[in-house]
Amino acid sequence: MDTQVFVCTHKLFHQPEESMYHPLQVGHALHEDLGYETDDVGENISKKNDTFCELTGLYWIWKNVACDIVGISHYRRYFFQGDHLITKPEVEELLRDHDVILSGVQLNNGKSVLEDYAFHHNRED
Repeated sequence: MDTQVFVCTHKLFHQPEESMYHPLQVGHALHEDLGYETDDVGENISKKNDTFCELTGLYWIWKNVACDIVGISHYRRYFFQGDHLITKPEVEELLRDHDVILSGVQLNNGKSVLEDYAFHHNRED
């Protein structure tokens, strides 16, 4: 099965050894080349990265990649299965019975999402 997880990035990083992970430089139309696959070839919105963030990469994947299973690691944030980076066989096994893989619950020190957002950002936003 053709399974690819694109690791959205705008900086150099240590790449996972698992073959399904592919670095994708987002916002390449606006920034210096890092030597990775880029989101400004084919149909793309790379120039909008300053306001659309990793969505320029997601758009590029949608318009330019054909594979059985596709995913993204949002700015080098990975899924773990127990104590290790999730592998291609684990992804494929999970998706036999589920439509999507999402992260688990994130604890916000007992705060609601609104309270946590307001603490870290402008509450009026």
